[in-house]
Amino acid sequence: MMWREMKERMEIIAKNPIRVFAASYWPRYGYPYKLQHCEKATDGVRDSCYELIIDSNFEDPSVSNEDVIKAAEKFDADIIIPKDFVGQPTRTLESTKEFLPLVREADTHAKVWAPIQPPYADHYAAHADFYSEFSHFALGGLQQFESTQEQIDAIEAFREVAGEHVHVHGFGVGTSLEMVKALRRDRPFLDSIDISTAERALKNSVIPDKSWKQTPFYIPQGTDSTTVRSNFASAVLIMLNYMLGPQVDDDVVSAYHDQTTLGEVQQMVDSTQTGTQATSKRGKAVEE
Repeated sequence: MMWREMKERMEIIAKNPIRVFAASYWPRYGYPYKLQHCEKATDGVRDSCYELIIDSNFEDPSVSNEDVIKAAEKFDADIIIPKDFVGQPTRTLESTKEFLPLVREADTHAKVWAPIQPPYADHYAAHADFYSEFSHFALGGLQQFESTQEQIDAIEAFREVAGEHVHVHGFGVGTSLEMVKALRRDRPFLDSIDISTAERALKNSVIPDKSWKQTPFYIPQGTDSTTVRSNFASAVLIMLNYMLGPQVDDDVVSAYHDQTTLGEVQQMVDSTQTGTQATSKRGKAVEE
């Protein structure tokens, strides 16, 4: 039964075409994708995931590229992101240029994702020769926008100039229902995101429902109560993966149904009835 539970959880995650990374500091639950700031990374969290992003802490200006690289080496990171500076695209660009020769000399196999600060599209276009070296980008500073729609517009504008074939990650996009619907639409948008909602909500004694509204939710205090909170945090992550995948059938994400053809729906129905995987784009497992 234990292995069946793990298998079914992983099937939900695998069917979601968007890789969801948990910004995580709790090692007491396993989840395939996690992100940690370099100065707060731990062996426990590294051991609790398959794929780890190490990045800088944008809130701490004292963190350097060297700090990020050392953490990537120590914790065997799979993905590494140079030091970025919120609201400073040029300074972030210079930091990335400084980072590249340092990481080439480092003892790490981690893939470098290039951070970009807004205005993403204009900045990318102005430095297209440099950014053409990269296949993966991480959009930072999304919290600066006043609304989710402004975030969506900025991401889509970046896609227009960067193209469909690069991997685009959204730093801290949040989990508003509007963003969930945007992520579900069947067109190039974001390929991966990271969220702190799962752990932060439980730490603050709230939990999100399917509309991603947070309501009070109290965990009993005591020895190892973090283990209890961790399991609820894991469930929040599974719910997000489920809502971004092909299995959900709920009016709260009706934007998906608006964008899905009848043929794709029939494929999903046939797949459910026969036990085989749907062949629609949204039914495919994430390709690494």
